Formats: sequence, C-alpha cells, structure tokens
Amino acid sequence: MTSKPALTLLILCATAALVSADKKDKFIVSTRFNRDAIVYLNRGTDLMEKGDTQGARKNFEAALRVDPKIWPAYLNRAGIYAREGKWELALQDCNAAMRLRPGFFRTAILRANVNQNLGNDRESLADLNTVISLHADDETDAVALSQRAWLRALSRDQAVSNPEQALADARLACRLNYWKKASYLEALAVACAANGDFDAAVRYEQQAIKSDKLHPDELKLARVRLAQYAQRKPLRRDSR
Repeated sequence: MTSKPALTLLILCATAALVSADKKDKFIVSTRFNRDAIVYLNRGTDLMEKGDTQGARKNFEAALRVDPKIWPAYLNRAGIYAREGKWELALQDCNAAMRLRPGFFRTAILRANVNQNLGNDRESLADLNTVISLHADDETDAVALSQRAWLRALSRDQAVSNPEQALADARLACRLNYWKKASYLEALAVACAANGDFDAAVRYEQQAIKSDKLHPDELKLARVRLAQYAQRKPLRRDSR
C-alpha cells in the first residue's frame, strides 16, 4: 500500500477522559498519512467514543502496522492504556506520539497525567509548565492549569509541591471556563483542602457533584472526597 494525498482524520482527545467527563473533544486534522491507516484510525476513534476500548485499540494497532508514523494512533492508544492503569505502556505511546509530532499540546497534557501516576512529578510539571507558557487557547490552558493544581496540591516532592500556587491555578482554570466544569471545581476543592480551607473545599466539591457532569464512578469518588473534606482531612496522593 502506498501513501495517498491528504485525508481528513479524527483524533479523539484521550486526555479529556482522564481530566474530565464533561465532554469528549475531537480534533480534525488534515495531514499526509496512509489512506488505509486513516480508515483504521477513524474506526478506532468511533469505537473509543462508544466505549469499546478493546475494539478501538485493535484498530489503532492496525493503523500503526500500516503506517508507523500515524502519531494520533499512539496518542489514542496511550489514552486507553491510561484508563486501564497501564501507565508504563501509556508513557511509551505518549513519547512515541511526541517524537512524531512535537508540540501537540494534548499529548503533553496526557503525558503529564501519566507521569504523575507513575510518581514522576517533576517530569509531569515540566510538561504542564510548557503547555501553559505557550497559551494555545483558553480551553487547553484550563485543562493544564487544573491538572497542575492537582499535582501541586498532592505532590510529596518538595520541588513540586506548592499548595498556594495550586489554589491560583485552580481558580484560573475555573475562571477560564466560567466556573462550569466539574473537574476544575474539584481541582479547586483539593487545592482549598491542601491550604486548610475545608469549608471552601466542601462548597466546591458539592458544586461539582450538583453539576450532573460527573460519570457514576467519578461521582462515587467525589462523594468520598466530600466526606474527607467534611472531616477536615486533606487528600492524600492515592485519593484522586
């Protein structure tokens, strides 16, 4: 099979599933990839949106067999690995996507999340700092700020931990989204708790819960966090 002229392909932003369930972002990208690989990629993206992660992964892997340079397949497969808690595999795919398409903000944000779960807090912070410093757009900034707030609020690494800055990050993320996104409100709640303001933490966690924008599993965790704040207990690293 030979490469064909540019086709339109769809990239499901895997980061959205990790950062928030408020919505799934899909990006339209026009570039030169193998035509058959694009078909597999788009099919995998559709299956991923429908919750068929196994079918999606098979299609992303088929796309990569046909065209090893189709970096969105690495990014989306990394998102699947992250959902499954296969952090090392997710990191490998994030790195592959970044090598093939340096500077794609969503790859950096997903890799930051993966590194945070691996305990690589400094690497996570570096990616988030880069994304935020470039100011791609308000939505990208808000996602990165929210994630950096979690990191700075919960990190045990003194070079990364900064509860006061976590609070500033979370507030700015909320302002950029007009205080509508549940995940940003939760980031603000954890930052408030890290600063000892448990009344505010309870208030923002309740606001996130009442938004009806959390998936059932996220809602369950949110209620656990709310109970901790009500008992005036900050979150620990494994409470996210």
